[in-house]
Amino acid sequence: MTDQFRSGADAATESQTSRRLPLGIVAVVLSVIAVAIAWKLWPRHLPQASDTVAVAKLTNSSDFASLPEAKRREYIRALRKNSDALVSALSSGKISQAEYDTAASYAWLARQLEHMREYFEIPAGAAREKFVAELAEKSRKAGPTSAPSIADSKARDKVVDLWMSDWAADRRAQWEEFRKASKSKKASN
Repeated sequence: MTDQFRSGADAATESQTSRRLPLGIVAVVLSVIAVAIAWKLWPRHLPQASDTVAVAKLTNSSDFASLPEAKRREYIRALRKNSDALVSALSSGKISQAEYDTAASYAWLARQLEHMREYFEIPAGAAREKFVAELAEKSRKAGPTSAPSIADSKARDKVVDLWMSDWAADRRAQWEEFRKASKSKKASN
């Protein structure tokens, strides 16, 4: 009788072991998949916003587009504030012309986004018209910049399209309204 219990116990143990093996394999496979996804989504080492060369190179990578908009804004504001360092990086060969074109376009976009925010904080009507007229006058008085020009004439369009790719339709409409108002005032001055 003891042999019968042992055989039954052995059979139960073997049955549990044979059930654990597929579960173990599934668990390992799921773990590998989770690690692969985490590796893909895990943010790479991001440069300090004050490192203009590294930020210029980042803006030219696919990693930049995958960053949250708040983080991208931090970087493009830094490019705008450090535009002299950006010019210096181009002239010293630390960044290429293509990297400069993209980074300078983002610096331009930072300014435009700030102006757009201010534009929509003002009630529609004469006050907005005055704001846009003042922007156009400020731009006219500033005259041409000593910074190198952007060689790729489509760089700004590419940057804007990439930036707005995750925007809702109403926000895109705001951008279009602001740009139209801004361009019309510059043309009339």
